[in-house]
Amino acid sequence: MDGVKRALRRELRNTNPGDIRLSDMAIYRNLLTLPEYHAAAGIFCYYSIGSEPDTHRIIGHALGAGKRVFLPRILGKGVMEAVEIRDLQDLRPGRLNIPEPVGPATDEPMKPGYLLLVPGLAFSRDGHRLGQGGGYYDRYLAASEAVAVGLCRARFLMDTLPLEPHDISVHVLVTDKEIARP
Repeated sequence: MDGVKRALRRELRNTNPGDIRLSDMAIYRNLLTLPEYHAAAGIFCYYSIGSEPDTHRIIGHALGAGKRVFLPRILGKGVMEAVEIRDLQDLRPGRLNIPEPVGPATDEPMKPGYLLLVPGLAFSRDGHRLGQGGGYYDRYLAASEAVAVGLCRARFLMDTLPLEPHDISVHVLVTDKEIARP
C-alpha cells in the first residue's frame, strides 16, 4: 500500500500546474451540477492544499449561496471535528499545517441533508478511497449520515484499490471528466 501511495504522490507532484487548474475548474463545474449539492443545507469540506482538487472556490460558492459550511479541525491522531465558518478568513494554521477553523465544534454536517466532500490520493470506481493514511475521514464517514462525495482527478480514478477493513466508501465521485455513482 505504501508503494502505491508513494507512486501516486510522485505523479501528483509531477502534474503540470496548467493541467491542475483546468482539472480544478472541471471538478468545480461538475460538483455544481449535482442535485445533492443544490439540495444540501450545508457542506463539510476539506481545505485543499498542494495538488489536491481545489475546494476554495467550492467553499466560496457555498457561502455565497447561503449554505452552511464546515471545515475539519484535527483533535488528535485520526480524530477530527467539524467547525462552521462564515468566511475563509475564519481559519488559522492547524496541527498538520493545514488551515483550520476556530470556534465551537458541531456534529451538524454528519446528519442527513448535508454533503461531505472527501479528499483522496485516488478513488476506485466502487467509491473507495486511498487517503493519506491517518484514518481521519474513514472515522468521520463511519459515523455520518450525510452524502459523501469524493473529489478526484479522472486520471486518479482506478478500477480497484487496495483496501483496509476500516475503509469507508463514498456515495458519489466527482472528477474533471464525469460524475459516478458507485
